Amino acid sequence: MNTLRTLARLPRNERALFFRALLVVAFMRIGLWVSSFQRMQEITKPKSWTKPEFADLPVLRFVWAVSAASRRVPAATCLTQSLALHYLLNRAGYDSQIRIGVGKESDSTFCAHAWVEHEGEPLLSTVQEVEHYVGVLVVENKSA
Repeated sequence: MNTLRTLARLPRNERALFFRALLVVAFMRIGLWVSSFQRMQEITKPKSWTKPEFADLPVLRFVWAVSAASRRVPAATCLTQSLALHYLLNRAGYDSQIRIGVGKESDSTFCAHAWVEHEGEPLLSTVQEVEHYVGVLVVENKSA
């Protein structure tokens, strides 16, 4: 019930962004299950249109929307969240990059992580969370 109350108190454009993020996160999650990363990456490429209702929102509201939506989508991994955030930012006219890095845990197990960067700053992850990963892939799309 608190979620509904919180949503009701949000400005209309932020509420719309949350629901759009929920749809995009779910779409990316399903897409990664039934398709490939390459196909989902193609979908995130910028188009010549933007969504005017989100143009005035700061980047951190997109991060909030994707994070909140991801808590409601089963198995919304860091890759799912990164694809969704990258898609939404590009549609709103913001430049962003998806970064994928690999590393080793303290017990020498292999690990990987995906995050989004905007203007050189990591989103959805902190600098401390991403600093021990070695970058292996950057998906960089300039907004149209």
